[in-house]
Amino acid sequence: MLTTNYDAMIEYVYRAKSMPITKATTVDLSEVNYVLCGNKKSVLFKVHGDVDSRAHELVFTQKSYDEQYAKSEDLYKTLYTIVRTKQLFFIGCSITLDRTVNVVKEVWDETGQNLHLGIVSVEDSTDKKIRESLIDNRIRELSEFGVEAIIYPETHHNAVKLVFEKLLIDTKTP
Repeated sequence: MLTTNYDAMIEYVYRAKSMPITKATTVDLSEVNYVLCGNKKSVLFKVHGDVDSRAHELVFTQKSYDEQYAKSEDLYKTLYTIVRTKQLFFIGCSITLDRTVNVVKEVWDETGQNLHLGIVSVEDSTDKKIRESLIDNRIRELSEFGVEAIIYPETHHNAVKLVFEKLLIDTKTP
């Protein structure tokens, strides 16, 4: 699992369900690379650091963001391998061209393979034609990155919860 969030919510959910998960950051990519070699271990890769990290390890400002991605060829290689070999599910992400999404686009442009998924908001409008145009434009834009998305109006973030509830119902085993 890959996230740019610092919080411990994902770890909390795993602990609550008594499921093991190992946390990894860019300080030590060995756990992430271990999983990429085919091992079935659950790893949470926190690309921008962790709430428990030392302050200088967090990617919080534009300067730290630029430094994080400029200094580490290993980070690029790891992200590239993840994007090329795993399917990403974007949640709470704008999916605009930043360094991580650039890697997604690069892999898509090179291979046309490994379609990713996302739950993405789009500007809302009361005018049906404008709303449909906004949705169509966003779907077309995301397809250029190899991302297929469930679109919801940005004023209705509760839609994300509804999507997850439906997924849970549909994936429950009897």
